[in-house]
Amino acid sequence: MSSDPEQEYFSDGISEELLNLLSRIPELRVISRSSAFSFKGKDIPIPMIAKQLNVAHILEGSVRKAGNRVRITAQLIEAGSDTHLWSETYEREVLDIFAVQDEIAGEITRKLQLALVGSGLHSIPTNSEVAYDSFLRGLHFINQGSELETFLKAKDYFKSAIEIDPSYAQAHALLGLTYISLGNFRHLAPADMLQPARDAVLTAIELDNRLPEAWVAKGWLTMTYDQDSQSAERHFRRVTELAPSSYMGYIGLSMALQMAGRYDEALAAARRAHQYAPLDYWARNMLAEVTFKRREYDATINHVKALNEMLPDNSLDLSFLGWVYALKHMPEEALRNADKAMEFTAGDPNLELGAAVVYAMLGEASKARDILDRAVAKSDLQFVSPGLIAIVYANLGDSDQAFVWLNRAVDVYDSFVFNLDYPPLDPIRSDPRFIELCFNLKMACAHEWDKEEK
Repeated sequence: MSSDPEQEYFSDGISEELLNLLSRIPELRVISRSSAFSFKGKDIPIPMIAKQLNVAHILEGSVRKAGNRVRITAQLIEAGSDTHLWSETYEREVLDIFAVQDEIAGEITRKLQLALVGSGLHSIPTNSEVAYDSFLRGLHFINQGSELETFLKAKDYFKSAIEIDPSYAQAHALLGLTYISLGNFRHLAPADMLQPARDAVLTAIELDNRLPEAWVAKGWLTMTYDQDSQSAERHFRRVTELAPSSYMGYIGLSMALQMAGRYDEALAAARRAHQYAPLDYWARNMLAEVTFKRREYDATINHVKALNEMLPDNSLDLSFLGWVYALKHMPEEALRNADKAMEFTAGDPNLELGAAVVYAMLGEASKARDILDRAVAKSDLQFVSPGLIAIVYANLGDSDQAFVWLNRAVDVYDSFVFNLDYPPLDPIRSDPRFIELCFNLKMACAHEWDKEEK
């Protein structure tokens, strides 16, 4: 509620930190930041919010910052009757916020008659107000989306927090996750992100091995760079032990289980993520991923359409719909989505390749090859996904080139390797080279699927 709109990062940040704290209480089901924050600033009745989030109680409050003084109001509301169970106002200095968060968590557990684990759910993460401010600014940008600019700003703020306080475990954890994301979203070469990501993640765990964010980052580090889904599964399960309401833990767990070919368990984990984050893009995206790999195409279409409502002009989602329609032998719908996807690529070869896969699947070889030629030409200047290039070649019937690029994808840590069980790779799935690749990666991607839709 500050008069300065640029202070919004501060209130959002400490609100998110409080949610993360509450997510560690085993008996609470706590809705994620992304879903809860979608109601921020909107005049919607509490019972209606509770119904959309499927919760029994709402924690509502406000933050006002002036200098190094902060005023926090919080009230716990029973949604069914729209009655207040508890309310409190705190006026403290900035670094006293950590104690306030513990107090609020304690009051909530007492009012809901739950057992609070420990005498305080976390230790003070930093003694530096400046480091804390930099951390909250980094948190603000890492939550803004998956664009290069936001990741770079987040990286700089997390590094700034660490320079001020080298023992700030959370800052190390999210810095590591930012480096991993820069590679996995193909903004920068993943190989260049390996060492700084590993350094940051391992430092975070060394500083605080009970920090859920650190194990989230370790899980993705292990999947991306060690290509070890079994160890990644252990790391993500560790997240869900430390923070039972962590949707990020379940998203990562679902991906690790998909790589192992355990699709029923992967779907269950994706559903848990969606339960904790019902309005979150990435939780819904994971449901789309796992149903796609299970060949449940109608369910996939429903999930991707929900993604389209969240991000209407997302080229990747439009291409994804094209893939599914092509597999359902609905060429007109597939082509329409591929053409629309091309309208929003802004010349990005990784986005164009998503549409090229559809063109190749539909036999539109010239369109697919035009995009391939542009992508290969740009691959010396920027990181272009070898995995996506491979999948285009596979659907053009050029299996030799497909394997050249698939092997390159493994060598350069392309995140596409997570998804070697994608149905569009079926044209080369029975090739001995593909079976050997999956065996070497200890992945179940060579599984023989019934080609008919489930």
